[in-house]
Amino acid sequence: MSSSFSASKAELVLVSQILARARSQLSCVVTGDAAVEIFGNAGLSPDILSTIWNLADEEKTGNLTSKGVAIAVRLIGWAQRGAEVTPDLINICTKLMMVFCPSADMLSLAGPLASIEGISNVDIQREDHSPRLPPLTQIDKDKFWKLFIGCGPIDGLLAGKFPS
Repeated sequence: MSSSFSASKAELVLVSQILARARSQLSCVVTGDAAVEIFGNAGLSPDILSTIWNLADEEKTGNLTSKGVAIAVRLIGWAQRGAEVTPDLINICTKLMMVFCPSADMLSLAGPLASIEGISNVDIQREDHSPRLPPLTQIDKDKFWKLFIGCGPIDGLLAGKFPS
């Protein structure tokens, strides 16, 4: 499911802060109890956090590895922006960039960055130098939606055929 997952630089900074805060006896692992304490500060409902946990704990061990924490961070960011949490959100940016910008640096790509109370975003702002896109207007959104629909997506993904 997430074999092609690559965390962005900003997500990696958050992961390292979360791992340091969890101070687990197991190195580079966040236990369920620590996750409840930390991710509970993301302002999301327990149901959404449970869905995120189930997707991030791919091996169903009851703990999150650093990769699992990175997946959780990405999904929290999407959920905070109102997206329905699904497995597709784990790699959505990677899939889109492979189609539209195959030469992009995959480590700089991600969804919206999670905001978790008690985890500092100050360091992330300084360390993440990936390009930022300006906010989209409703006119832009409508234009891109028409373009996307015109490409005939199948299950939300483009098949590689684009209008001339």
